[in-house]
Amino acid sequence: MRSVKFSQFIIFLLFLLVLCVVGCNKEKTDLVDIDIFADDLLSLGLIDDDDLKKDYFMSNYEALDLIKEIKGANYSYLGIWYEINELKSLDHLDDNVKIFLLGLHMDNILTLREMRRINLDDYLTYNNALKFAIRLIAETFTCTDSPKEIYITNKFDIYEIAFEKGLINSRSTRNASHRIPRIEFYNIINKAINFDFSVGGVAPSMRRYVDFIPEIRNYRTERKEVVLAQSNEISVEYKFENDMSVSWDLSSSYSHLLLDKVNTYITVHFITNDDEKIFMFSYSLINFSDGIKPEDIIIPLINAYPKTPKYFNVVIEKYNFNISEKEEWKFSINIPDINVVITDDEINPGTFTAFRNQWVPETITLKKGQIFKANAYYIISSYEHRYRRPEFNSQGNAIIKIGYDSNMINNEKGMLKLNTGGLYLDEVRIREVQITGNPIDGFTLLVTPESKNTFRIRQGSVRRYN
Repeated sequence: MRSVKFSQFIIFLLFLLVLCVVGCNKEKTDLVDIDIFADDLLSLGLIDDDDLKKDYFMSNYEALDLIKEIKGANYSYLGIWYEINELKSLDHLDDNVKIFLLGLHMDNILTLREMRRINLDDYLTYNNALKFAIRLIAETFTCTDSPKEIYITNKFDIYEIAFEKGLINSRSTRNASHRIPRIEFYNIINKAINFDFSVGGVAPSMRRYVDFIPEIRNYRTERKEVVLAQSNEISVEYKFENDMSVSWDLSSSYSHLLLDKVNTYITVHFITNDDEKIFMFSYSLINFSDGIKPEDIIIPLINAYPKTPKYFNVVIEKYNFNISEKEEWKFSINIPDINVVITDDEINPGTFTAFRNQWVPETITLKKGQIFKANAYYIISSYEHRYRRPEFNSQGNAIIKIGYDSNMINNEKGMLKLNTGGLYLDEVRIREVQITGNPIDGFTLLVTPESKNTFRIRQGSVRRYN
């Protein structure tokens, strides 16, 4: 008899367990189907009805992708990844994954350590959900500071901040390591985008994502590619000089093109003997004086060798950014023969002394027995070693002519014209260029090979600007 009662008791317990399982499953189904929350996420198009019907739990990737969409920034430059040594162990990842993680790091959602440790395919936990949410609405108090939330990784602190900001109703961390249902995460994020947080700056303001997400989207939608409204072929008088420079004057017939110096640009290419278009330079009229200098021609011409130029193509572009249009005026410059000859000589670099904490040279010397010649140009070629992936490293060239024989290029006053936007001091080499000929018979550039040896780099004095 006692055995029968015990069996009945066991059956009763099993019955209760079945009811519990059925009830729990029903609760899950109801939570997925009942649309009682996340109205703003839905109305803003951040999620849709299909998202509500997805798996009960969600992955870290899905959660972070939603955060990224809310933040609105689109990072596409992968080079930064290869500058950060802490990420070297993740170089094997797909480039799209790298850009995804890098954008979240730049937006103060993930730390470098978290980038290395997170598995995007793992289920999202309560702790990670709240951590991402509080960082989404992290507050800053100046234009440059990082929000304190990016440094908070302790679950008790995460839950405390989430509770203070009204994202959760309890400080209890007992579910921190548990998987969070998709519905609950959406609910938390919906609360987050309605939270007023401080945006630092000169005049800090309180804002809500729900208010400025439409602004971000409108900005993306409204940005238009500049279209060419009209193209004009014009005739301009020009003159080649004995130093291989080219001069022209637009002030008489085309003076109207010179009025808006801010929004007007001049771009010059040369067309090679096989009709390839080689870029030479592009300046706004603020930084341009009529004509082409020898320094503008030498480096692109050497880079194009053994191709030779047939003519210069000059384009003046006037932009109207208010309506995303531009108008252009084009003319061509017929040129005498210009040939490049690579000689057997080689310059032997000495010491490149840069102003303290700058790339600008203070002095440049050659090895003993060699001098800088009065009639020669010198190309200082520099190569960046900043990034682990070579294609992201840049090259910078300066071209210098000092006009007298000397064993040193002296730039102690910092006034030397370098014709460059910058140099990289990781690796610096040199070559010499001498121009012979004239506009009637043509020009020849006698060019030494780029030096096999590199300059010894030294830090010099502090640059003074008086």
